[in-house]
Amino acid sequence: MYILEDGIKLNATLDRPEKGGEKCPLVILIHGFTGYKEETHIRAAARAFNEMGLAVLRADMYGHGQSDGSFEDHTLYKWLTNILTLVSYARTLDFVTDLYLCGHSQGGLAVTLAAEESRVCFLRLRWNFTASEQIRENVKVLGDAWERSYGDLAWLPMDAERCLPWVCAVSNGTDSTLDYIGRWAMCFGVKTQPSAFCLWQLDQDGLTLTCDVRNGGAGVLLRGRTLNVCEIVMQEYRDVSAFQALTRFYRLLCDQPLRPDAPIYGANNWYYAYGKSSADEIRRDAALVSRLSGDAENRPFMVIDDGWQKTPTDGPWDKANDRFPDMKGLCADMKDLQVKPGLWVRYLADEHGETSGITEEMRLARNPHYLDPSHPAVLQKVIEDTKRFTEDWGYQLIKHDFSTCDIFGFWGFQRKGFMAEDGWRFFDETKTSAEIIVQFYRTIFESAAPGTVILGCNVIGHLAVGLVHLNRTGDDTSGVEWARTKKMGVNTLAFRLPQH
Repeated sequence: MYILEDGIKLNATLDRPEKGGEKCPLVILIHGFTGYKEETHIRAAARAFNEMGLAVLRADMYGHGQSDGSFEDHTLYKWLTNILTLVSYARTLDFVTDLYLCGHSQGGLAVTLAAEESRVCFLRLRWNFTASEQIRENVKVLGDAWERSYGDLAWLPMDAERCLPWVCAVSNGTDSTLDYIGRWAMCFGVKTQPSAFCLWQLDQDGLTLTCDVRNGGAGVLLRGRTLNVCEIVMQEYRDVSAFQALTRFYRLLCDQPLRPDAPIYGANNWYYAYGKSSADEIRRDAALVSRLSGDAENRPFMVIDDGWQKTPTDGPWDKANDRFPDMKGLCADMKDLQVKPGLWVRYLADEHGETSGITEEMRLARNPHYLDPSHPAVLQKVIEDTKRFTEDWGYQLIKHDFSTCDIFGFWGFQRKGFMAEDGWRFFDETKTSAEIIVQFYRTIFESAAPGTVILGCNVIGHLAVGLVHLNRTGDDTSGVEWARTKKMGVNTLAFRLPQH
């Protein structure tokens, strides 16, 4: 059949599932550069969709296959208008319940560009292995974590259901054997600061990358904007350990490392005070840390954790409690004791509703106890708080905490798949969750006084790269429970050290 677009005929085929009388979703399937709708892989994809109960509309693009136009005259813009014509046609079909776009190679790029009036949720890419590429050895597979790890990272046997955030690494041996001849590792990943949450899955027949481009738990509304979803990196290493391979691979993923000017060390009072401290105790602790550091030119940090503000683990952040009567004066006293003062903050928390100037639209739709980081007025609040901490009061390190859990309502270990549950959106519906979170981190980083060290705690590490000097890579160790310290601390060092 032919579908007309301003007099141009597009050669098209509509493939229905076997139960053709039932209503079902429809996939518009676009071939790649120099391709056509009858290519083997395009027809195979159409059959696979049909077997899943989805109808498929596939067509030759302008200047390709049996459609009108010359190949020399085709442009991406013409492909874009072709796709929009196919979308319009699909919307006239009374059996269609939902509409999806899927493209290969240049078709994939065109689909990204065309998704301007429809809400987009996910982009899925699949690499099918040839017979010679299929993994038949006894291998182990390692992924990363959405945020900090929880003592749960491990090299495990290949499992098609296992979800691997950001990175998928495959190794054919064990690093406990020091002879690396014959060892190999394959690493697949996305570069840091992507515009999506990216998750890998590996099976014997191939590799799948699913990119979550949603806005919260709903489709993002791009409105004509081109979204650069992610940059994929794949690398194979031979005759090296898995640790060496991962160390080299992570360097390829990071184009914007942010390193502190000098090693950072010192104390954080959470691990013995647990939120119950005072300004006098901070002065005492600062004096002890300073004395233990001797005459070192690079002075230690003393970080005031949760417990200084009016309400524990909650805002507002312009007021301290009675135990901390003068935050600016305390900061000056700490500097006099030859330590660098640091401060903990949970920017998005407002459970008690005491933060001034907050309107309902500034609150997160998922849970109004937290502020929506996509709202310009919320970001302005973050700027004001950060400038107060670092410029007015004089603190030299900001530890911002809880933001991942505040935004999504989960800790990383509680989610097998993606972080966001369905059914809610941010105030700004035109950006992906990843874009909104990166902008939140960037706002903190750029509004801090020059020279301020930013420590991310419960941040999305792959998104925070370049916007934090330090990142909490594992969950809390313990000042009282050795088993927890061993689980969280040792596992974290073992499996996330290649990132450093």
